[in-house]
Amino acid sequence: MKRIISIMLTFIIAFAMFMPATVSAAETVNIKLQPVASPVYIDRDSTGTYYLNYDVVVENATNVYMLIFRLQYDKSKLEYVTTKALNDKLFTVGSYLSKMFTYPEGTATNSVLLASKPSNPLDSNTASTVARVTFKLLDKSAEEVSVLLFGSFAKDKTNTTVAAVSNGGESQTAVTQLTGSQSGAKTVRANIESGTSVLVGTVLEAYPVTEPADAAAKGEVISWSSSNKNIAKVSPAGIITTFNVGPATITLKFRDELGAEFTHSFVLNVTAPEPTSLKISGPALSSLAKGKTLQLNAIVTPERALEDPNATLVWTSSNPAVAQVDPVTGLVTAKTAGTVIITCTLTTPTKTLKATTAVKVTN
Repeated sequence: MKRIISIMLTFIIAFAMFMPATVSAAETVNIKLQPVASPVYIDRDSTGTYYLNYDVVVENATNVYMLIFRLQYDKSKLEYVTTKALNDKLFTVGSYLSKMFTYPEGTATNSVLLASKPSNPLDSNTASTVARVTFKLLDKSAEEVSVLLFGSFAKDKTNTTVAAVSNGGESQTAVTQLTGSQSGAKTVRANIESGTSVLVGTVLEAYPVTEPADAAAKGEVISWSSSNKNIAKVSPAGIITTFNVGPATITLKFRDELGAEFTHSFVLNVTAPEPTSLKISGPALSSLAKGKTLQLNAIVTPERALEDPNATLVWTSSNPAVAQVDPVTGLVTAKTAGTVIITCTLTTPTKTLKATTAVKVTN
């Protein structure tokens, strides 16, 4: 075991100096880096962080005991996360931020070492995906990112040198076009602003509005719900029906195509309509014998205007000594002979309406 570790360390040192051995065409190994493209190569976690995944693909790997590759990338756009071996013959020995290389300003490099057991080398004449590299996407507005791969391999478990890939040690670049690929939603809200007021009896449609806009069509609504179904009820399709006056909180739950879930709520204020007219039932002049009663009724148009919690309807008499009227119910009681004017006053926060009728009291 100590010998294996010693060999690996020797290979790392050799790779760091990048002094490839001479190999024949028959010993050529190709190491490629390509974006994971199925179903999408951008993942996003519950915090809204985006990750890009790249596969390391090896061709013509005959009796390969070790793969070493260096990844170079723009550190303002990407942050290296991890490399995971996918081939059952290889395991990830380690990854470290490369300090010994000289690379362009603004970039960073990570070196990764994959190794097999000495008795079980990587042996495949066809292309094989051996590892997956994950980066965190730091710049969500980037239209393109690229990762350069410098690769080498060891075909002799006892050798202390490594050989360059078939391109002679030059970099192989994997370019990821991000335009349109970050189709996950950044923000999700409903099309109805919180605090919106609608008249009681109104039916309206709610739907998700996303940024970017096309994320709405690519995602799905998980559910719509209402905090008070007696005031407003919402269907699974987002159709809101209002029944009574008052506030109701409507909640949207949405899942984008990357699987991230969003919750957005807004308050819908259901209000009563403004009254347009006020009348008192019965004739313009009513006769009433002393000691008798007469029930007057207010006719409000529209009728649901009275559902405004701030609306008041008050009855008054021009001469209570002749005829009294209950200020709430409109019940008139004749007291003594004479004529009075009964007034009904409807007051809302924005309007006052009055209606009158005459009552003649006889002995």
